[in-house]
Amino acid sequence: QALADAHFDAIVCSPLRRCQETAAAVANGRDIEVETVEGLIEVDFGAWEGKTAAEAHQRDPELHEQWLHDASVACPGGESLQAVNRRVRTTRKELQERFAGKTVLVVSHVNPIKSFIRQALDAGPATFGHLFLDLAAISQVEFWEGGSMVHGFNDVGHLAGLR
Repeated sequence: QALADAHFDAIVCSPLRRCQETAAAVANGRDIEVETVEGLIEVDFGAWEGKTAAEAHQRDPELHEQWLHDASVACPGGESLQAVNRRVRTTRKELQERFAGKTVLVVSHVNPIKSFIRQALDAGPATFGHLFLDLAAISQVEFWEGGSMVHGFNDVGHLAGLR
């Protein structure tokens, strides 16, 4: 509903079901097909997949602490945030080339979205630890040849009536 009046030339999303369902809801009633983009998937948490942060910390306290403070440290059997940023940067550049001058809705997850924000700010790897994203938040970034701009971040005003 929050995006009902927004114009999109394309809708792309992660292959995970929760993103697919959100993208389909936004696409409903529009003449746009949702495109699944593998590069938008959440970080591969490896052995921590499906665990809370507290459970991951209990399982691997030293590694979890390192992962929280060093974007180059990978989850056991999974990805580092640096690897996620490289993957998302490659995906963003491909989308930017394909949809130059267009408005694209990207439906993704916390860490890929943080990566988009990091790239738009031209910021370093510590950025991941300094950004908080609520569930169902809307962020808006713009990329063009040679530049970028963050127009909005973590907007949850549309959820006010649901809390």
